[in-house]
Amino acid sequence: VTSQVQLINSVSVTGGTLRTTNGGNFSIGGNAAVDQITGTSGTITVMAAGALSAVNGINFNGVNGGPGGTLSLSAPSVTFGTAASEINGALFNGGDATGPSSPGGDGGAFTVTATSGDITVGSDIEASTGANGSSVSTGGTGGTVNLTANNGQVTVNNRIQVSHNSGSRKSASGGNINITSGKTTGVAINVSSSAQLLALLNAAAPGPGGKITILATSPTGNSSSINVNGTVQADRGTVDIEHAGDNGQINLTNADVRADIVKIGAFGTNGTLNVGGGILSADTTLKLYAPGSSGTINFIADVTLSGASTKIIAADTVKIFDAITVTIGGANPASVFTNHAHYSGIF
Repeated sequence: VTSQVQLINSVSVTGGTLRTTNGGNFSIGGNAAVDQITGTSGTITVMAAGALSAVNGINFNGVNGGPGGTLSLSAPSVTFGTAASEINGALFNGGDATGPSSPGGDGGAFTVTATSGDITVGSDIEASTGANGSSVSTGGTGGTVNLTANNGQVTVNNRIQVSHNSGSRKSASGGNINITSGKTTGVAINVSSSAQLLALLNAAAPGPGGKITILATSPTGNSSSINVNGTVQADRGTVDIEHAGDNGQINLTNADVRADIVKIGAFGTNGTLNVGGGILSADTTLKLYAPGSSGTINFIADVTLSGASTKIIAADTVKIFDAITVTIGGANPASVFTNHAHYSGIF
């Protein structure tokens, strides 16, 4: 049975469990400070005057080898963290296997939309596969996590993981992480040094690998930035970091980015990609590009472009700052396409 519950005006709910199953729909106009949010599928909509917190987080884990659940959460702003006023993490993992020859369940899907404010990830989010039976090498498919701030900032300080490659939790295919912000000034997306965006996959898994997308939208007049300082890894998959703004910036600062295909592009007319240290590693293709008429790629700290991939660097201006070393891994030199080269003897 599909149900709908609405908390309007100043109606408040404190404690207990908010449970939504079979596509149930909660609309919250008051305050819902619950112990935990559980279920199998549904939608939670928090109105402009409403507030939602869950001291024990969200648990949509599957059971008995079944898939993780599906939930769409929409609110003015959403904060995952350990404070009483926050949502303490989210679990959408597949259920563990029921026997030695059974696979773990598929990862679920969690979609979060901040309608006017920010999304902050200060506690872990998982939508991965369950544990496999002892005779099963790889199990369920990876899950999906979507975070969208229509006008605000998305900040990730903790782990988001959508597929596994450890112990009995070895996924059959990679999961997907999509982070999007429409903020037009300041920092649109911040993946901090403590953050991990993980779509892990064993080399023997059937695949395919997953995809991690980080996207700043709203191109007209947009001068916001994407800052990546943490770990972004999609084994046998794709990492795609894009800024569509006219004057948008992507700042990589000691980031660790790894995938089969890595694409990082500032697409605006005056788009800028600043590479400030760390490791960018790809097995097949590594592309750094700022294709606008005044697009710029700046190497502002020592960095390693690693892996066996073809490496392509393309922008109107490519500059390596003084005393900075760009180390190119693999057998072939990088291919550089630029109208204004401010470097020598590097590529």
